[in-house]
Amino acid sequence: MLGKEIGVIGPERFSMGFRIVGVEETFNYVGKEGAEKLREMVRSGKYSLIICHSDIRDQLSENEKIEVDRMETPLVLFISSEEKEEDIYSMAKRILGVDIKNLDYGKNI
Repeated sequence: MLGKEIGVIGPERFSMGFRIVGVEETFNYVGKEGAEKLREMVRSGKYSLIICHSDIRDQLSENEKIEVDRMETPLVLFISSEEKEEDIYSMAKRILGVDIKNLDYGKNI
C-alpha cells in the first residue's frame, strides 16, 4: 500500500507554517537529526510527500541525495531558506496545489 500522508521536517518556524495549512505530520528536526528522521520516514512507507528544509539535504551522503532525487514515492521536496519571504498562502498553493485563501470551510467535502 502506498503512503498517503504528507510529512514535513525542519526547524519549528518552518514546520509551523505547514501545520497552519493543515499538515498534521510535522517534525521539528534539523541537521543530522533531520536527516535521520527523513530516512525513517522514507522507510516507513507511510508518506507520499515529504517536505524538508533544504539544510537537511546537506546532511545526506551523495548516494542518498541521488536516491532521494530519483524516488517517485515518496516524493521528497527540499525547500530553500531563501524562500522565507514567500507568504504561507503562496507556499501552500505552489507546493500543495491548494488555494487556502479561497477554501470554503463551511462545506463538507
